This record gives sequence, structure tokens and C-alpha cells, in this order.
Amino acid sequence: MGKGMRWLRVLCVCAMLCIFATLLTAAAESPETRTVESLLKTRVAILNNMLTGNITCSEGQEQLKKVETDALYTKDVENIRAYDASDYDAMEKMEILSLQRQGKVCDILHYEAKIRWNCVGYDGAYVDTATYQIGVSCKDDTYRLISIEIL
Repeated sequence: MGKGMRWLRVLCVCAMLCIFATLLTAAAESPETRTVESLLKTRVAILNNMLTGNITCSEGQEQLKKVETDALYTKDVENIRAYDASDYDAMEKMEILSLQRQGKVCDILHYEAKIRWNCVGYDGAYVDTATYQIGVSCKDDTYRLISIEIL
């Protein structure tokens, strides 16, 4: 085997690795996954705006109806109504470190997300990272969060 063939093989292997990496990246960033990420960020922004008084409870409820449903919506509304201002740590930033689809059963998508929270509490600023199991209803091309459980 000549020197030219060896370089051709190296070039082909590098090209195949680049194509494979591109395919993996494209699969990870599917439109469905981006939709779920958007729902999570929107939900957190709405809840944060409600807790900080930027929007009223009724405005927040109307906005939440667009991104979540079922037990999650009910639980969030109950928690907002029962919340005590002294219990709230202000959320400065939410960063989704990973979001992976785990499966689909009927019209329910299951995701696992690792999220980093930058917050400010009574004792100062802190960073917390947690992993969540997320359920998403996908009926008639309409996506809504239905459950978020910390693992």
C-alpha cells in the first residue's frame, strides 16, 4: 500500500467521523426537542414573573394554559396561590444542560433533562443542578407539559 492510499484512508475516516458527528447533533436537536425546551423555558419564565409580581396570578394562569395541562397545571396554580414570599429564592438563570427523549407511549413523550439553576436566596447566590423526568402531551401537533418530576 502506497503513501497516497494511506492518506486517502485517513481522509475518508475523518470525513466519516465528521458526517457521523453531524448526524448525531442533528438527531439531538430535533424540532420536537427544541419545542420541549421552549416549553420548559416559557413555563419557568411565567412562574418567575408570577412570583416576582411582574404579572398577576390570573395573567399567569392564562399563559400557563398555553404550555402545560392536566395535573402539572393544577399543581402549579395551587403552589402559586399557597406560596409565601419568604419561601421564594429568585431564579436568575436556567440552563438546560441536556434534554433527551426517553420514549413515547400513545400521545405522551417522555424526556429526561438536566438543568442548572442560578438562584439568589436568603444566604446569597448559589447554583443547583438537578435531573428531571418530563412528560409532554403531543395531541394534534400541540405540545404541552403534563409532568415534571425531579429524579
